[in-house]
Amino acid sequence: MRISFDGSGRPQSLVARIVGAVLGVLAFGVAVAFSVFVFVGLALAGLMVWGGFCWKTRALRRTMREERRARRDRAPAGDRPGRSGGAVIEGEAVRVSEDRG
Repeated sequence: MRISFDGSGRPQSLVARIVGAVLGVLAFGVAVAFSVFVFVGLALAGLMVWGGFCWKTRALRRTMREERRARRDRAPAGDRPGRSGGAVIEGEAVRVSEDRG
């Protein structure tokens, strides 16, 4: 089955094929440019949402940082991470239950 789009049944001329190819390339270029604008717009919208989230939660993050620092400063010297004097203690613990009866 042969499908003809020009309706006459005869093959298109060389000029018509060149014009069709040029128009196809231009249409493809316009589609690529449009998609680039869409993706850049989506990326900017995502960055704005992320920035707004960070802006709204900055006080919470500051409070959490201060609480962590205060908790670390209140802990005994041996319990502070990185302040054990270089001693590494490893071992095993076995729990033995004694029956009282």
